[in-house]
Order: sequence, then structure tokens, then C-alpha cells
Amino acid sequence: MKVTLSLRELARVVPLASKVASGSRSQSFGMLYVSVTDGGGFVMGGNGTVWTKKMFSDSYMNTDVSFLIAPADIAPVLGAGGESAEFDIDIKKGHAVISWNDGKGKMKCSILDAEDYQLPTKSEKPTEAIIPMMTAMTAVKSVFIAAEKGTKLSLTYGMHFKSEGGKLSFAATNSHRIHVLEVDYTGPEFEHTLSPDMVNAIGSLSGDAVVFSWDDSRSIISAAADGDTVSAGMLSGKYPNWKRVIPVDYTDTATIDAKQFAATLKRALDCAPVSDRANITVEDGVMMVDGRNDSREFSDSMPCECSTSFKFAASAKYLIDAVRATGSDTVKVHKSSRNSLTVTAGDGVTATVMGMVL
Repeated sequence: MKVTLSLRELARVVPLASKVASGSRSQSFGMLYVSVTDGGGFVMGGNGTVWTKKMFSDSYMNTDVSFLIAPADIAPVLGAGGESAEFDIDIKKGHAVISWNDGKGKMKCSILDAEDYQLPTKSEKPTEAIIPMMTAMTAVKSVFIAAEKGTKLSLTYGMHFKSEGGKLSFAATNSHRIHVLEVDYTGPEFEHTLSPDMVNAIGSLSGDAVVFSWDDSRSIISAAADGDTVSAGMLSGKYPNWKRVIPVDYTDTATIDAKQFAATLKRALDCAPVSDRANITVEDGVMMVDGRNDSREFSDSMPCECSTSFKFAASAKYLIDAVRATGSDTVKVHKSSRNSLTVTAGDGVTATVMGMVL
């Protein structure tokens, strides 16, 4: 069977599916599932933990074919010349001949029958939660970064996702810092933990909103937007109560320009990349930041608004991430009695970093 696919469409749908599939040790999950049927089609990649499904926007008439192909075999086609690629598929012989640029380019590769591929199934009566795309992307980019360096697929290194009392919250931590996003929300109450693979895949979605759907009797949760879908197994168990970690007893607060603060922290980090330590002193409307190692010392100051004087030491990198996560021009830096520093800006992300010994 022959089918012609748009190179533009392939370049749009294949990369993410390939990235997801490449994390699998299983032969079938490590392959891309390509389905082209009358009126449409999709490319799916899965690694046994998370699946991503990207829909073709073009229509295909009188076509019905599905096959598995390795990401490495389709990759050379993505940068090919011309507008489309023709796939001459022979499922029985287990190969496909792909040509492009009016036949000037051609390659032959192996394919597998997709008949036994286990596609993730969707519940007939799922619970759904519709989340604005901007909120979802803020959670992915500004909250989930706090789980960086998490090396295990555990609750701690996933992203907490909860609706309760008219509030929707996202939280992520690596035990040394925690970022939280909390917004007003009208919808069903729920509590889930999204795996790292799923959070990263959600970042590829586009549209006005993300529709999360799940069935409490199953272990699969899906996120869909504009026809594209990400599905993954939910992490079992109860996420730690992060609200107990977020300090409310701020003893000192300083308001400062976010870009200037982040830039100064970056220079302190460049001076002492190994120790990753920034020493902060706030006094008389001035914030001093210094960083040092065995051979270099750095210090710089900037104006701030404050009513008290205080000192603090923390990871320069974590503080930079915290400031950038707020997405604001001005941030407030709060010191608590628990030896932590919290960065806030209006109703955006709240980022708390554990302190170092002064």
C-alpha cells in the first residue's frame, strides 16, 4: 500500500513521539505507531509509562494502514527536500520504501505489524478537568523545574496536581526547594501526581486549554489539547503535604527588581559554580550579594525596599530559578524562621528555597 504524507506534518508530529519512545527498553514501545485512516491519522510514541499521540491535520481518503517504525528510520526523512514523502508499505514483508523530492531521495527500512501494539484505552465515562493552557504551561515551565535532579520515578519527583475548595494547585519539589502555583478554579475536586515523563510531554501541547481526564478505577490519566493527547500511568500513593513546608511566619521581607536580582545572582554563581552559594545581606535599603571560592570573590549591591535588616545564604541557581519562575518585573524576598527564603510576586508562582548555614 502507498500513502503520501506531508513532510511539514511529519516534522510536527514525529519529534515528540520519537523522544518519548526512545526511553523504552521494549521493542514495541520503542517504535512509533503510525496510523493513517480515511479522513485523518496520527503518530504515537510510548515507553510503557507515558504515551504521546499527535494528530495529522491533513485528510487522507481511501486509506487504512497502521504500522510500527523505529524513530531512527524515520528521522532522515524529516529534513528531506520537497513537500511530501511517499511510503510504499509492505506489512507482510516487513519493510517500507520511502521516497521524497519527486523520487530523488529514497530509503528502505524495516517496519512491524501494528496489530499487537497495545494502545492506551480511554474510559467511557471519565472525570474531566479543563485547565487554561497558560496555567498548564506555567506549571510545566515554572513549577516543575523545582523537581530537577530528581532521579527516581517517585511521588517526590512528580508534580502534585490538586483541586480543593475552589483552588487549583500545582507543586513540585526535590526536597531542597519547592515551587507552587495556586489559582482560582471551578470544577471537580481531585488529587493526582503526574509523572516527570508526562509533565515534560504536556509541555508540547498547544491550544486554549488542556483537558485532563481520568477514571478513579483505572491508573491512566490523559491530557488533550487541539486533538493531541498525552497519556500516562498515575503515580500511586499520597503526595507529601507540601503546605506544611511553605513558611507563613516571614520574619523579614525585601522588595527588589527581578531582572537585576537574577543577573547579580548569575554573576555570583559564575564566580563560585562549585559551591553554588550566594550570601545575601539586606540593610538600610540595600541588598548585597556575594559569592566566593578559593581563588575568587564577588560582591555587588542593588537598591531594595525593606523595613528590617537580615542575612541569608542559599543556592544561587535555585534562587535564580525562583525569581524567573514568578515571571514578574518585581519580586518580594521573604526570610522565615525556618531558615528558608521564599520568592513571591502577586498571585503567581511561590518558590521556596532552603537556606545554607551562614
